[in-house]
Amino acid sequence: MPQYYNDEQLTKGLVSIMSGVMDSVAQKLLDLLADDAGLIDTIIYQANSPKAYARQGDSGGLLGMWEKKPLKSSGRGISYQIYADSDLLSHDPDDFIHGSNYWIGGDDIRDMLIDLVAGGGSGPLFGSGFWTAARDFWTPFLEMLENGTVNKILESEFKKRGIVYIKV
Repeated sequence: MPQYYNDEQLTKGLVSIMSGVMDSVAQKLLDLLADDAGLIDTIIYQANSPKAYARQGDSGGLLGMWEKKPLKSSGRGISYQIYADSDLLSHDPDDFIHGSNYWIGGDDIRDMLIDLVAGGGSGPLFGSGFWTAARDFWTPFLEMLENGTVNKILESEFKKRGIVYIKV
């Protein structure tokens, strides 16, 4: 167990521990959202498979567009951000991958993909089907953030580091 001899050393030690905890928590939340058995895979990918194009998965598809931003630390504050980067999505409108040459308003839907999938949107070219049904992965993810899941992850990460976590 480390020893600290002044406030500066203690603060530095605690920030280091918290950085590790927050990195782990952010990674676990990212996994719950976009891992092979995460919400996106379960709610979207396992719903059905398209016939007009090949899904890109974690190599240019919806699963692979999620990132956690590098640690941001200022003083004693530590934060992470999980975000979707539409530039990581493949784009081939000739093969209907995240776009179409027939889409009104341009051939690239990468910036709209999350809203289209979660809300159940599509262009008229392929009619209706499973791809036009809402496949909302956001609501269950947000519910996890509020239902105690994050507290359980935090408690586990603190325990791994020998620190008792008490939610006040």
